[in-house]
Amino acid sequence: MKITAVDIGGSHITVAAVDMESRTCNGGSRMLVDSRSPAGEILDCWAAAIARCAETHGGTQFAVAMPGPFDYASGVCRVRGQSKFDALYGVNVKDALAERLQIDAGNIQFDNDATCFLRGHYFAGCFQENENVLGLTLGTGFGSVVRSGEGYFSPDYWCRSFGDSLADDYFSSRWLLHAFAAQGGEKLTSVWELATRENSGEVFRKFGANLAGFLSEAAPEVDTILLGGNIARAYPLFGDALEAGLAAAKRQYRFQVSALGEEGILLGAAALLEKEPVGSER
Repeated sequence: MKITAVDIGGSHITVAAVDMESRTCNGGSRMLVDSRSPAGEILDCWAAAIARCAETHGGTQFAVAMPGPFDYASGVCRVRGQSKFDALYGVNVKDALAERLQIDAGNIQFDNDATCFLRGHYFAGCFQENENVLGLTLGTGFGSVVRSGEGYFSPDYWCRSFGDSLADDYFSSRWLLHAFAAQGGEKLTSVWELATRENSGEVFRKFGANLAGFLSEAAPEVDTILLGGNIARAYPLFGDALEAGLAAAKRQYRFQVSALGEEGILLGAAALLEKEPVGSER
């Protein structure tokens, strides 16, 4: 059985066919999408990418990993004020995609992207079923999910107060890029560019110290924290500050940077259709 799995991010869409028996992704493709575009343009791009994969690989069930806030059961987008998807606020994305793909809306299921990220790592055998893990996705937004026992729940870290704003404003690519520009650096467009700059070290160290302060207060009851998203790839630049800050607060976790990347999210989305319930709104 093959599932057409979709990962929707703040700047892209990735689609692949997941073979449920071998638990592998096939024929994956990634396309940049401007999330500040009008709703119709965004939906047309998403539908075109999904249709190409389904036509090539024959998947008739569709599993979509989507950032929140989002009503995952009904398919209505609730994202607003996050510099992405503002035009989709209040839009029933499930119905809109079903119409464009000419399929029944019941063949499309949504779940939180952070939940899919962590579920995918269990599905791929990266963790034992009885391991309790916190998954953090660090990218255009700050996603969080905990696996405890056999269930997943979101601690909603993104909307917790931190500093003079919300955690989502600090633990995302926009904070890093803004902080670098504010210290007299270039105005860059991606964390990948930032990581190549020799004078970016202080910004990354501040990011790690901030994350340590946040996790010290949040005090998740897990042994392992799995990091994913574009920022996680820069762990060598902020990991020391993060671990030192936690040690100073007498908190210790084992950090693991995802080796699966987007494939983990795609596998987790497909696994949703195997046995897991739809997750929370964030």
